[in-house]
Amino acid sequence: MKHSEIFELAELYAYDIVDALESGADMQGLCIRCGADAYNVEPDAEQYRCEDCGERAVFGLEQLVLYIAP
Repeated sequence: MKHSEIFELAELYAYDIVDALESGADMQGLCIRCGADAYNVEPDAEQYRCEDCGERAVFGLEQLVLYIAP
């Protein structure tokens, strides 16, 4: 997955990412293809396989913040 594609997809879930982090999510990730939550994901995870859709599009929430930060 190209960096520009990751950036665009991550922006679609910006509010979900911030809400999860503010609620104290720990070791949580998000699939930027299907929007599924992923658990036991390292904060800096990139392109892990999604258990729901099978795509390599799961990122740690903290890592996604780096893609959506201005």
